[in-house]
Amino acid sequence: MPLLAGIDERVPWLLQWHNDVDPAYGTKLGDFFRDFVAEEAHRLGIAVGDLCTWTLPAAPKRTTVDPNEVLAALRAWKPDIDEEDDDEEEGEAPRDRPRQSSPPRWASRRPSSRKRSNSSKSTV
Repeated sequence: MPLLAGIDERVPWLLQWHNDVDPAYGTKLGDFFRDFVAEEAHRLGIAVGDLCTWTLPAAPKRTTVDPNEVLAALRAWKPDIDEEDDDEEEGEAPRDRPRQSSPPRWASRRPSSRKRSNSSKSTV
């Protein structure tokens, strides 16, 4: 029904601006879509006039999640660890702590302490 309502909105425009006989189809496109909308509305058991009153159905209300339940679930969660993955490969040093990544480049930039001067403007 939403697609049919959208086509129905365009039918007056098609009738006004594109109702000449199209040589590729041998018919007037405005008349074709007017008749198409009427036939499809009849099949759906809807009056063509009722298509313009169609609106989206109301969105379902979102349910809220209790943050305490989320925290409890996270605390209770235990990751599945394969014993085979626990063995370290030869030549690698054991990792006691997670590898630290370097800060992003923008974090090392500091604002300039110099004030801009208006000396670049020339006075005549």
